[in-house]
Amino acid sequence: MMKYIFSFVLISFLIETHAQSHGFQTYPLKGKVKTTKVVKMENDREIEVDFTEYDDDGRVVLKRKMDQPLQQKIEKSVYNKNEFITYKCTCESTEFLEKNFKPIGFIDKEEGSRGSGTGAGEQSRVEMGKTDEKGNIVEIHYYLPNGYVQSYATMQYDSDNRLIRKDSYDAYQKLFYYQNLAYDKYGNISMNSSRFMIDQHEANHFYTYDENKNLLETISKVGERLWSHYKFIITRQGNRELHYSIDVLKNDTVKTRELEFNKLDQEIKRTSFQSSGEINEITENSYYNSGNIERHFFKKADNTPIREVLFTNDINNTCVQITQYIPTTTNLPEGKKTEIIPHIYKRVTTYY
Repeated sequence: MMKYIFSFVLISFLIETHAQSHGFQTYPLKGKVKTTKVVKMENDREIEVDFTEYDDDGRVVLKRKMDQPLQQKIEKSVYNKNEFITYKCTCESTEFLEKNFKPIGFIDKEEGSRGSGTGAGEQSRVEMGKTDEKGNIVEIHYYLPNGYVQSYATMQYDSDNRLIRKDSYDAYQKLFYYQNLAYDKYGNISMNSSRFMIDQHEANHFYTYDENKNLLETISKVGERLWSHYKFIITRQGNRELHYSIDVLKNDTVKTRELEFNKLDQEIKRTSFQSSGEINEITENSYYNSGNIERHFFKKADNTPIREVLFTNDINNTCVQITQYIPTTTNLPEGKKTEIIPHIYKRVTTYY
């Protein structure tokens, strides 16, 4: 059953903006971006944690990410009309992979994978794909560094460039997973149907939203079996908004969160609840006059701080610095000591 849950989480991950630990996703960049770099300040030193370079068409040509200390992930893409090749590795540079990679094709069942064989570094992979005239990826092959195809996928889109079908194949060109998606008139996913071929039944998830993109109902089935059925209710009382979740199969209703808004209808407080009804976490927000977020403050029910995040804007209302204050506990001979440690991230952006 975990596979069915995983497929739902996976598509949600792919559709939503990928959240980064430093928090700059709260401020999407505007304009025609050429490069963007995020550095973390440590002892007056700048340590690069993220770097992305785009071409004139807005496509990513280079991406570096410091996943862990001394562990850098790199992606480099080269485009030729509707074809592209992307080199990926956990390494210092993709240069070795670029020079030594030669696409061979599919693995012969009798020969096996023949190992990785290039010394290109751990977790290396090459992706070769094609796009349609609108830039949507319609075919992508995932290669091992030795040149053999590890897997590949084909995709189909509707007239609004939304993914509606994906078929995934293994190294022996055998279908191992498929997915179908449908959308409502507001652009939300209304149906997510998928199956790993080793499973006996197809998993189907259905979603209903209102005109404000609020989720109203979810129904999940495995084959003909009804797996789950939830309804969601939002009520407004003055400047407060109450959210409830109803487990239809269990006839159980719980309050999930309570939101408070200011006169500009900006969310200034969010209280999330556990299924028992106890408060799980409280988030307080403040804003600049421009409407941009200025501060997030996360705390427990007893007001114990979890994390405080401050956003610094430049004169163009673009976020250029994020400071996170995180309580850190250290074990000392005389006992535990908790300090509020600032983590400072800066973003530098260049434009075409």
